[in-house]
Amino acid sequence: MLKDLIFLTADKKLQQEVGNFLSEWHNESDYVIVKTSGSTGIPKEYQVKKDHMRISARKTLSTFSVKKGGTAFLCLSTKTIAGKMMVVRAEENNMTLYVGDIRTTALDSLPIHSCDLMAIVPLQLESALRSNPALIKNSKTVLLGGGPVSSAHLSDLKKVNASVIHTYGMTETLSHIAYRIVGNTTQESFTPLSGIGLRSVDSCLVIDYPELGIIGLQTTDEVLIHPNGHFTILGRTDFVINSGGIKFHPEELESKITGVMDRPFFIGGLPDSHLGERLVLVIEGEKKENDNHLLELIKDLLPKHGTPKEIHYISHFVRTESMKIRRKETLSLL
Repeated sequence: MLKDLIFLTADKKLQQEVGNFLSEWHNESDYVIVKTSGSTGIPKEYQVKKDHMRISARKTLSTFSVKKGGTAFLCLSTKTIAGKMMVVRAEENNMTLYVGDIRTTALDSLPIHSCDLMAIVPLQLESALRSNPALIKNSKTVLLGGGPVSSAHLSDLKKVNASVIHTYGMTETLSHIAYRIVGNTTQESFTPLSGIGLRSVDSCLVIDYPELGIIGLQTTDEVLIHPNGHFTILGRTDFVINSGGIKFHPEELESKITGVMDRPFFIGGLPDSHLGERLVLVIEGEKKENDNHLLELIKDLLPKHGTPKEIHYISHFVRTESMKIRRKETLSLL
């Protein structure tokens, strides 16, 4: 049970969503309805066992030695598995659960100065590091999921002498199954949680999580598994861009230019009669850069033939409820 539930948001809709999930969690059913994020396709809805969610929550709490009876902060939608699991972790650990907004700026101005456990996405981290870095530094366990960590994030974390736990997981695994520490000490590869088996098939990660009844879960993440069992993510095969016969992982290209980008962006592929697909840089917001200057600036940071051919601007990216960019839907707006 929760030790206490404190709303820091006045948003009645968000309060109702949390209340609805708590009602679902405490009803007589052994199952909870969850929905995939839809970042790579149509969201899917299915049932998961509450006992499996408890197992996942306890594994997180024990792995990171989260204080029993402490404080937790929720700033993710309880319509997503990430938000649901934060509530379950707080329930399992008899914690006081603070509920904030789910906006990008959710951590910027709060009446709390630290907490024992929170889960955030990269956009929220970026905003907090600008406006409220002390909260990140002072909080004991900050779980960061939902996307890659940019070099700018790493630099800002070092500036404020802070570290966060970058997690890897998905709806099907009931949140994260691996993690790496980034910030003051940056680990390049992910460490799987106890009891989880990993292998690769056709270079893509396959997950065995017997405690949750998961055997042979095939992902589209291309990985390199190291002899010590840790792994490095190379990119998603469903995001791969084939341009002129050369395959590019856009996430890898994006990681090389984050230091010169000050707004949300991604690299995508558009149909091209000559190349098959041409690389394009897509930036969220109105045009304010000189396109040729920006392309020249990033050219030296990218591999040969890996420089986007053009830049497109979109006022708002299409995003999932967990703030992940829906790349294909966003590109379709061009």
